[in-house]
Amino acid sequence: IDATDGAGRRVGMFWSPGRRTLTALVPLEPWGPDLVDTDDIAGWVSGWSDCLAHLGYAPLLEHVAVTIRTAPTGQPARTVMGITVGQAARSALDQATAALFDALSGARGLGACGMSVLEPLNPEEIMTWVRQGYDQAAAGAAAVAADMRPTAVDEGWETYRHDGWLSAAYAWHEPPGGASTTAGLARFLGPAEYHKSVTMVFTPGPAH
Repeated sequence: IDATDGAGRRVGMFWSPGRRTLTALVPLEPWGPDLVDTDDIAGWVSGWSDCLAHLGYAPLLEHVAVTIRTAPTGQPARTVMGITVGQAARSALDQATAALFDALSGARGLGACGMSVLEPLNPEEIMTWVRQGYDQAAAGAAAVAADMRPTAVDEGWETYRHDGWLSAAYAWHEPPGGASTTAGLARFLGPAEYHKSVTMVFTPGPAH
């Protein structure tokens, strides 16, 4: 869906009629923990905690997903936050769009969490982002929605081959108990010897 916000900017939204959800994607530029005081990092963590706590006040918000893609060749990490609202039946798309715009406005608060928040992706940029999930070497914007999918696939029991790439997915349902250190998270989210995407999904509960 090609929408326009109050400032006249084009915002792409992905509507899933089967799941009755509407999603927008926002690129982020994390500042990283290098050459940063421990107190600053603690402040970022506290700010992130505040942002997650306020998700319970957002109308219709279903979940927020942060995806970090890295490559082994020294390319910069590409980080995108997906914000999804529910109850997006065709008859309620206007209401869902308004709720999503409210959530996007609230995302500006992430500036206190050690990252810069860029403009939401437009429809062409969303199609390119999805397409690059199948072909990391894909360059240029996708022209139509059909360009998002892989051109050929071979699905196996443990792997998924698509456009010359071989993928395997791992789901981590529960983190280990206790506090996670900055160094440990940096290794988990940072580059490896292969192309990697890590997605963290946050599902808010009622604010009360």
